Amino acid sequence: MKVALSQRRFGVEIECGHPDGPSGVLNELTKNKLKPLSVGADGSGVEVRSPVLKGVPGLKKLEEIYQCLREYGCYVTNSDGAHVHHEALDFRETVEEKIVLEEAVKKSYRAMGYTAREINRLFPPGRTRTVIKPLFKPSLVLIKSFNNNEKILDTFVAKRRRGPAARHCSKVWKSDTIKQYEKDQKYPGVPRGALNLNSVLRSSKGTIEIRMHEGTLDFEEIEAWIRLGQALIEYAVKNEEPLEKCKNGRDLLEKLGIDEDYTERLVAKAKRSGAPAENSRWHPSRDQGILSARAVLRDRVAQAA
Repeated sequence: MKVALSQRRFGVEIECGHPDGPSGVLNELTKNKLKPLSVGADGSGVEVRSPVLKGVPGLKKLEEIYQCLREYGCYVTNSDGAHVHHEALDFRETVEEKIVLEEAVKKSYRAMGYTAREINRLFPPGRTRTVIKPLFKPSLVLIKSFNNNEKILDTFVAKRRRGPAARHCSKVWKSDTIKQYEKDQKYPGVPRGALNLNSVLRSSKGTIEIRMHEGTLDFEEIEAWIRLGQALIEYAVKNEEPLEKCKNGRDLLEKLGIDEDYTERLVAKAKRSGAPAENSRWHPSRDQGILSARAVLRDRVAQAA
């Protein structure tokens, strides 16, 4: 069964480089009415944080941003990644938690001369606070589905970004970590890796970040990757049991309901990515962007002469 694109909001951190740096890229995007959430420095010197996007209109907006970056002469290197944040408000809940004043705190106030009535006035009994907690079921289903099929997911990204060798993409949800999570039913405080759930509990974000993908200025690549990430998250929300280890990439995409067009894109990339990694620091399929950046530098040298 094919699954329509989720209406879950998303955003992309696009790492790349350009001779003009972050300020030049920001000015170019703004000039073309494509102002991002922000532009900072990361990877090869530039990190474009896309606006919050949603559905097909959001993908069209993202395509315009990628086109603008290419035409401006941006490039990517082995230092760059493409990190996708997916809205995950259904992976958490907001609860009112009763605040219990510890006896040690009461004792310190009594030592300062406060009476029991004054302490109760400062800390009324029954006082509560709002706490954001992760929802155990969908989080565990996502983590286990991800881990069961991590090697297959690895084939959809460039070889240099795969597995433990890539510091940003290492598998952090190890079996003992998952057992601890199942026991405590709360996040065990893992570092950011291929699957980052730390942002779920941030009230300003509430996102799941998938950090595996290499830096790219190819919109068709990142569009297929976004759809795959959204399908994995939707699976975790709608199913009680994790996705078992699939036979291959096509089997995984079929079980997630990815459309044929995007399946073919991902399968074709997996075949290309199976080749040995290039020794060049430049992304082998982005030569045009690199040449554009070099052309900018040549023009500046000529103008200064």
